[in-house]
Amino acid sequence: VETVVFRLQEELERSAEGERRSEASYFAAPPEAGQEEEDEQAIRREFYDRQAAADDRSAVLAQELSQVLVSTEQVNVELDFWRDKAERMLRAQGLEEVPEDMQLALERDGSDDESADPQELTAASEDSERLAKEHDDELQACQDLETLLADLMRRSDAVMGCADEQRQLERELQGRLAAAEAEATAAAAAADREATRRSKAEVQHRQIQELRSAADEVPLSLSSSYKDVLRMRKEVDALRSRAEQTKAENSNLE
Repeated sequence: VETVVFRLQEELERSAEGERRSEASYFAAPPEAGQEEEDEQAIRREFYDRQAAADDRSAVLAQELSQVLVSTEQVNVELDFWRDKAERMLRAQGLEEVPEDMQLALERDGSDDESADPQELTAASEDSERLAKEHDDELQACQDLETLLADLMRRSDAVMGCADEQRQLERELQGRLAAAEAEATAAAAAADREATRRSKAEVQHRQIQELRSAADEVPLSLSSSYKDVLRMRKEVDALRSRAEQTKAENSNLE
């Protein structure tokens, strides 16, 4: 990837240099005074054609360079991720550095493979295979732990979702309970008002009965109390009207 990027950059630089040289050669050697107009137009057309071709090539190279840079960035991110993960795993296993015996064995293998002892080579090969197997086992264990962790995270998310639903249901039930309590309080207040009105109506009814009885007991032949009788009858009629209104209100309330 770095080679491709470097090649594209070189092509861009060469294209820009070619444009600069074309412009310099054109402006450095202007046409002579006696040269025909056709030659001048041909030179200009050639210059413009070359410039347009160079611009097209530059645009294509710039696009390829941007694509390569984008793909390189993704590859670099993945490479950094796996490199960091491998370093963490090696540090967890205490393998940050190559052990001294393995380093010496590698140096001996690189310098005198032909003169090495076959038994030592076999032992080194067995140690290498054993370490590779242990490394693979550790990698598999890490993958299993990561899978288990992902499963636990999914279960935790599910439990948290259920808890949120339970809290939402609890809030809804509390709202319904508060509304029911408010309705019960309003109904109790209405019942109290209705009882008060009925009590007042009963009192007014008793007063009407008492006034009616008193009016019946008064002799109509007594001229001195005739006006009192008329007044009492008017009061009785007024109380009767009020009693009827109260009954109508009670009926509406019921």
